[in-house]
Amino acid sequence: MHGEKLTIINPLSVRLTESQLHDVQMLADMHGMDKGEYIRHLVAQDKLAQKKIWDDRNKLFAGPPGDATTTTHDKVAHKDAAS
Repeated sequence: MHGEKLTIINPLSVRLTESQLHDVQMLADMHGMDKGEYIRHLVAQDKLAQKKIWDDRNKLFAGPPGDATTTTHDKVAHKDAAS
């Protein structure tokens, strides 16, 4: 989001309890941000986390196909029979 121009949109209403509002303000202050900036930060962090999950899942399924005709049980049984 760095370098991206922020666009003013119609106000967004977020319903928070008093304690949630206090938490958002406290966390924003801890990060040196205002509340709106902190919420944008949270969205960006969540987006990165979801991309990482997506990338990790793709790595799992992008590998070469396995030998679907031989199971671990078959390999162990053949090894025991050869002994």
